[in-house]
Amino acid sequence: MEKKVMGFFIVSTILTVIAVFSMQSAIEQPIETVYSNRMDFDSNIWKQLHNSHDRDNQRGLMADDLKKKLLSTPLNKQQVIAMLGPADQESSEIYLSYKMGMWSQNRSKMDSINILFGADGQISDVFYRRH
Repeated sequence: MEKKVMGFFIVSTILTVIAVFSMQSAIEQPIETVYSNRMDFDSNIWKQLHNSHDRDNQRGLMADDLKKKLLSTPLNKQQVIAMLGPADQESSEIYLSYKMGMWSQNRSKMDSINILFGADGQISDVFYRRH
């Protein structure tokens, strides 16, 4: 009887450890991998989704393509706003943030794509953020 209990304990401990590591790796998945290569960027669709709180916001599907476009083309803040519409959050001349739905982690918090502008007024960085 003791051997059966001990065997059960060992097996259940091993399964628990495997489950914890599996969940942890899913939670810690880099946000960039969540958005890679899903849908081509479409400015009209993007603009229609301004201030959307939909978990499945299509902006998230376009994020990877948009990020590549923004980083490969020298654009200033006004040009970005013309392409994406008004930001969901803005800070002076250096920062724009656009909501993209709840695609990362356990889909409980809103994600955004954030665009930073350098001293020259051009895009200096584009990154994703979990809120």
